[in-house]
Amino acid sequence: MRLIDKILSLRSRMLLLVGGTLILCFVLVGVLVDRQVKDHFTEQDVAELAVVSQAVRERLHPFKQMPSPEQLVQVLSGAESGFHGMYFSLYDKRGQQIYSNSALAQIPVLRTRAMDKVEDAQPVVWNEQSEHLRGILLTITLPGGEPGEMAVSRNIDFHQTFLGGFHQTLWLTLLMIWIITLLMGAIAIRLGLGPLHRLSRQISGITTERLDLRLDPTQVPRELSELVVSFNQMISEVELGFERLKHFSADIAHELRTPLTVLAMQSQVALNQARNPDEYREVLYSNLEEYERLTAMVKDMLWLAKTDNGLVALELESFELAEDVDKLAEYMGVLSEERHIHIRRSGQSLLLADRGLIQRALSNLLGNAIRHAREGSEVLVLLSQTPQQSLIEVINQGEPLTEEQQSHLFERFYRADGARSRSKEGTGLGLAMVKSIVELHQGKISVASQQGRISFKIALPKSMPPSS
Repeated sequence: MRLIDKILSLRSRMLLLVGGTLILCFVLVGVLVDRQVKDHFTEQDVAELAVVSQAVRERLHPFKQMPSPEQLVQVLSGAESGFHGMYFSLYDKRGQQIYSNSALAQIPVLRTRAMDKVEDAQPVVWNEQSEHLRGILLTITLPGGEPGEMAVSRNIDFHQTFLGGFHQTLWLTLLMIWIITLLMGAIAIRLGLGPLHRLSRQISGITTERLDLRLDPTQVPRELSELVVSFNQMISEVELGFERLKHFSADIAHELRTPLTVLAMQSQVALNQARNPDEYREVLYSNLEEYERLTAMVKDMLWLAKTDNGLVALELESFELAEDVDKLAEYMGVLSEERHIHIRRSGQSLLLADRGLIQRALSNLLGNAIRHAREGSEVLVLLSQTPQQSLIEVINQGEPLTEEQQSHLFERFYRADGARSRSKEGTGLGLAMVKSIVELHQGKISVASQQGRISFKIALPKSMPPSS
């Protein structure tokens, strides 16, 4: 099948299918028509043979005894009048010929052929003395009550000549119809594939520089409109992904350029003049911080790349989420105490997930909530569950987020206080990683901001559905 797909075009395959179907249909039609014509002639001949045999019976009926040969000639002469090429013969019970209007030896052929017939008076076709004959063998009661046989046949050369010409005309006509139909089919297929060729030309004009182009579904046949709509949706997704990739490339270039510039500048300043060991140590410590930040950024980027390509395998286990939240709150106590922020957990939730990844996501959420919460406020972690889902909500009091900020909050390197602002407290990938972890578990994450109350809500399925 694959080889046929490579060798034959769609047009060729359609023509082969149409041509093959027409051949089968025309052969069937030809055979049926031929059979009907032959049956018609057979029925006509049998009816005429029956008329002649009945005429012979009626002429012999008045006789009580078998007439003499001279009387038979006088009585039976003209019994076949009105029919061209009609022959009949009478035979007694011993098979001796009593009368015949021709010199044809009908009885041997008819008796031999009739033995193979189930029904009486079945017509038999044979050739004799350059004639094509069709005849029947009938039982008859001769004058005097003796049984006998009557052979009745007729010349069917005219039928054979007609059928020969009819066959030639029929098959030539069907052949011409087949050729004309194929030509019309080829034209129809060419016209039918025209919209596909136009679509192909339009699609070829869509490049990375012109991803904004779309196909018009109203300018194609209805059968292709769904394909065009799906293609436009795909191009929209590609355009969105391409735009994200461009922004991501620009963001990562900026994020990497800043620490590299700082490292180069600090090294140049340190090398401009001789300094004491403490000053060099201070420069090295500062550079080390930048190296660690770069290392964390690259590590996070590699992890996100793996999740984008489905290379992260989940290690699922069932655990109580409240224990992990309490441990994280205790671990982040130093950061929260510096800003006089209290972390409070409420509720419990049993979860089936990758424990390490969930801890990482909660750590990023709590770190983000503490950094952006008002000093002296409270960060609240609410845990709950339904029969189908486990729910996690992290709430803090901070600067309100606009709808535009909320729509970009989970993008890589985005910061609500300025997409290009630089902070030593993070890489700008924390919330993007949280979103990737949640989606790995086939869950959903959302953010809401109302009157300075910022809430991140995560919904995770209690039982992981099979990955697609």
